[in-house]
Amino acid sequence: MDIVATNQSDFAMAEDNSGRGLRCVLSGRLDTERCGRISEAILARLQASGQPVTFDLADVPFVASAFLRLCILAARLVGSGNVRLANTAPPIKKVFKIAGLDGPIRID
Repeated sequence: MDIVATNQSDFAMAEDNSGRGLRCVLSGRLDTERCGRISEAILARLQASGQPVTFDLADVPFVASAFLRLCILAARLVGSGNVRLANTAPPIKKVFKIAGLDGPIRID
């Protein structure tokens, strides 16, 4: 997996072997400070590739509004419907639904 952050514990991003674009594996709390640290690197990679992206949230118990912003910016770069959240906990799904983002961002 290709690590693209300065702090390897922040996230990992790699080509999805199934040909579905990029997969970004995140873990821990995605609070405002942490999202600020990872956003620039993730968005730069998405802009360079233009490929769909899947954010794997299997080990993420909490997201701040800054992560919703990151997802919106990602959707602007790669197109609505090309951003997917995988392994999403029910409380996080609920946040995206309440924010009205469960249409442009696919949530599994």
